[in-house]
Amino acid sequence: WNEDMDQIYARDMMENEEAKKNGIVLYGYSDDETKYAERVGTDPLYIRAYKVYGRNRTDPVIHTDDSLRILSVPQNVALLQKGKVVILLDKDELVREVAVPQKDEAYYVAYATVKQYFYENKVPGITVTDSIAGIQFSVDLKFRPDSAQLLSSEQQRIDVIAEKLKELIRDNEFTILVEGYTADVGKPAGQLDLSVERTRTVMNALAAQGIPKELFTYKGYGGANPIGSNETEEGRRLNRRVDITARPKATYIQRDW
Repeated sequence: WNEDMDQIYARDMMENEEAKKNGIVLYGYSDDETKYAERVGTDPLYIRAYKVYGRNRTDPVIHTDDSLRILSVPQNVALLQKGKVVILLDKDELVREVAVPQKDEAYYVAYATVKQYFYENKVPGITVTDSIAGIQFSVDLKFRPDSAQLLSSEQQRIDVIAEKLKELIRDNEFTILVEGYTADVGKPAGQLDLSVERTRTVMNALAAQGIPKELFTYKGYGGANPIGSNETEEGRRLNRRVDITARPKATYIQRDW
C-alpha cells in the first residue's frame, strides 16, 4: 500500500508458477542475503516500508513517491510479478503486545478429554481439533435451504456440543467463538448475511442449553476460507460449516510477527 492506501502489490499479481514454487511471502529478520537469495535472486527490488498494518503485521505501507518510482519502471514491475522483492522495515514496527490463548497443562487435559469422548462415541459430523485459538468443534450442521433455521435433526448434535462446552467452562477458563461459512455461489452479500444469521442461530441454540450468552462471540465469513471446491457438490457441502471454538482466557505477551 502507499500513503493514500492504494494497493501497490497483491498476491494475485505474482506469476502462478513462481508462487507455486516458492510461495508468496517469506518473513525474516536476517541481514544475510544468502538465506533468501534462491528466492529473490541476486538483484532483487528493495523497498523500504515505514509502517505496517494488519492483525499479523503483514500489510506494509511505503511512501507514495517510492511507489510511483517503482511502478513507472518496467523492470521493477517484472520483479514484482516474479516475487523478487525485499521489503525492509524497522524491527520496532513489528514488535507489539498481543493477547494469546493460555494453553497450559489443564488446557491440554481438557482437549484430550473432549477428543476422546468424540472418538469413543463416534458422534457423526463433528471434528475436534486443537486450533491456534483453542479447542475447535467443526460441524457440518444442516439448515433449511437459504435459511438460518436448523433442521430439527440437528438438535442431538447441538445437545452433545453444549454438554462438552459446559464441562469446559465450568471453571470459568474459556470463552466461546462461533464462526459460520457458506458455499460460494456467486452471491457474496447474501452469503455473508446468511453465515452471520446461522452463527446466531447456533449461538442461541447453545445458550438455550444453559451456556451463558455473555461468553459468546460470533462471526460470519460467507463464502470466504473454503476447505473444498465450490465446483462440486461435495466441496460445497464441506464449505457449508460452523466452527465452534472454546478459547482459553488470554494472557499478554510480546509478539514480533
